[in-house]
Amino acid sequence: MNEKGTLIIVLVVLVTFIGVMIYQETTFEDRVLQKALDKNYNGIVVKKYIDYENHAVPKVILRTEKETIMFKRIYDQLKIGDSISKQQGDLKVYIYKKDRTIVFDTTNY
Repeated sequence: MNEKGTLIIVLVVLVTFIGVMIYQETTFEDRVLQKALDKNYNGIVVKKYIDYENHAVPKVILRTEKETIMFKRIYDQLKIGDSISKQQGDLKVYIYKKDRTIVFDTTNY
């Protein structure tokens, strides 16, 4: 291939890459935020574990048999028997313990 053909291929790849970057609808952070907003769960924690087969992600299982991924800071505060609540469209997670309620605002996680 001659220099002109190589230059055209490089330009096409470069323009395509720039176009994808410019027109990408959402950033990674936006997608993470939207996933957090979409989550809805509430119940009593019956099991908590680290899923080492899935990048060591902290998970909890609720009495409703719902399994959910948990931020590490929240996971560390949870005990078996605690109640937890997170409403769809809200970034606050509530942990209800016997003697107190802990509120986590996950906006900056």
